[in-house]
Amino acid sequence: MNNRTIRMLLQGVFLIVCSIMLGGCGLFNSDDRDELEEQLAKWRSYNLQNYSFEFRADCFCIPEFNEWVTVTVRSDTIAGVTLLSTAQTPVELTFSSWFTIDELFDKIFDVVGEAEEFEVAYNKRYGYPELISADIDKQIADEEFTYNSMNLIIEE
Repeated sequence: MNNRTIRMLLQGVFLIVCSIMLGGCGLFNSDDRDELEEQLAKWRSYNLQNYSFEFRADCFCIPEFNEWVTVTVRSDTIAGVTLLSTAQTPVELTFSSWFTIDELFDKIFDVVGEAEEFEVAYNKRYGYPELISADIDKQIADEEFTYNSMNLIIEE
């Protein structure tokens, strides 16, 4: 064998070994990706454009983002955010700081390939993500996050 063939074989073996080693590190596997696609399809099958839901982040963020809020969505755009503790509109952050359900799915797709640890749980009926938890790099402090969403209310 020539050097090029040996190098290609070694690269192939290296990629296989890395894939096996990463399989147990909390990364998405093909079953997880299939479930993500199924849940997204379930969510989209309802064709909801007007709804509200409760949301809370747990991250090293502005404190307002770590409080439970009601996010109101109209025509697939955030129309309002209300702090549950005070029934007031947040003062430090704009509505665009929060997410629609579709944007929560986008967030999953954004981090799924790069997070060292990742967990997601879906609503059984509608398929939207009720929990998204990610630690992008275990060596870096304060970049991990958890998003919780619940109590979807469909509005006309």
